[in-house]
Amino acid sequence: MTVRVGVSGAAGRMGRLITAAVCRGKKTKLAAALESPKHPALGQDAAALAGESAAGIAISAEFSAADVYIDFSVPGAALALARRCQKTKTALVVGATGFSAAETKKLRGAAKDIPLVAAPNMSAGVNVMFSLAERAARSLPKYDKEVFEAHHRGKKDAPSGTALRLGEIMAKASGADFSAAAVYSRTGRANRRKDGEIGFSVMRGGDIVGEHRAVFAGEGEQLEIIHRSTSRANYAAGAVAAAIFAAAAPPGFYGMEDVLRGAES
Repeated sequence: MTVRVGVSGAAGRMGRLITAAVCRGKKTKLAAALESPKHPALGQDAAALAGESAAGIAISAEFSAADVYIDFSVPGAALALARRCQKTKTALVVGATGFSAAETKKLRGAAKDIPLVAAPNMSAGVNVMFSLAERAARSLPKYDKEVFEAHHRGKKDAPSGTALRLGEIMAKASGADFSAAAVYSRTGRANRRKDGEIGFSVMRGGDIVGEHRAVFAGEGEQLEIIHRSTSRANYAAGAVAAAIFAAAAPPGFYGMEDVLRGAES
C-alpha cells in the first residue's frame, strides 16, 4: 500500500527535506504541498524545489486530499492544520515545537478523532536517548541532573522541545514534579542547588543542527548521555516513518516510541 503524504511548510528547510524523503520513499507518494498564502513559492512544483524529479504537485495554500499530513512549522499553523485534518479524518504528524500547555491540550483533543503523532524530535537516535535517560534517572534518583542543548542561531524556542522532553522524562523517572524541578536560569542565585532540581543550559550559534546532553552528577562520578545531529535528514526520515505509521493507526495521540515499536514488530 502506498501512503499519500501531504507536506505542510513544503518550501521551508525541513519541508523540502521531508518532501524529498517522501518522493524517495518506497511506501510513500507526494500528494499535497502546503504553504502560507502569498508565499513566493506558491505554484512551484514541490518535488522539483526539493531537488527531486517534478511530481506534478504544485505548492498551494489550499488544503487537498492525502492519507496523512506532516507539519514541521510553528504551533499556530500546526493547530490550524490539525483542525482541518480533524474535519477530513486525515492522519497527522507534528514535528513543530514550542507548544504551550493550552496548545498541547488542543492538539491532544484533535487526536480523539484522528491518528496524530507528535514528537519534539523524530530522530531514532534521540528517541533511544530518551529511553537511556529514563533508565539512568530511575537508577540514579539522587544524582544531580542537568540538560544541555545547542542549536543554530535561527532557532526561536529555548530550551528546545527535545531538551524539555528529556527533562520531563528524567523528572518522572526520578519521582519528581517537572514543573517544580525545572530551573532555567541560575543568574543571581545566591542559594545552593536544591535537591531534585533539573537545570537547563542553552546555546544558540552558527549552523549547529542539534546537540543534547543529559548529565547525571553524583559523588565521585558523572554520567553523560549525548546525542549530536550532523544532518536534518534523520529528522525527515523519522517523519516519513511516522507518517506511514499514522496512516495505518486508529485515532489516538502517539509519540515516536510508538512508531519505533511498530517498526520493530
